[in-house]
Amino acid sequence: MLLDKDSAELFRFGHTLKGSGRQFGFDELATYGTSLEECSKSEDWEKAEAVQAEIICQLQALRDALPPSGTV
Repeated sequence: MLLDKDSAELFRFGHTLKGSGRQFGFDELATYGTSLEECSKSEDWEKAEAVQAEIICQLQALRDALPPSGTV
């Protein structure tokens, strides 16, 4: 997901995640977006990888909490 260590692309992704998270009430995802923006500015790829793992974990937990597809 780290987009081949492209700082500009990581910043755009973080910014989008931050805005979308806030728009839909997912404050924790918005916070991760802010973290990714900061990682892109400092080119802290190790921290960006850790944030990526946290995002994946959060999204998997959200998916698991939802009813199975086609049952709603």
